[in-house]
Amino acid sequence: MGLFTCIGLVLSYVLVYLITIIGVSFMKATAPETPPMGADLDSTETALVSWINHSTSRHSYKIIIGFTAVLLVGIFAITKVELNTDSLNPAENAFK
Repeated sequence: MGLFTCIGLVLSYVLVYLITIIGVSFMKATAPETPPMGADLDSTETALVSWINHSTSRHSYKIIIGFTAVLLVGIFAITKVELNTDSLNPAENAFK
């Protein structure tokens, strides 16, 4: 039973990232024809959005490498998950 749980965890983890990558690949990089909803932002919000756009454009490879590292650590952590299916006597196995 624990084997099926582990396989399910791994599959769900992989499928979430796979579906996200597929979904992002279908997004188009064209400018919208209508003005955006936030077109009436004040100067502070405009400066914040500009700073975020500039920072993420300048550090795009660092962001990709960072999130790839998080993905790899997450995959490694899945292999360290210990599933205890001994539900008949949980008090004895609680502190092992």
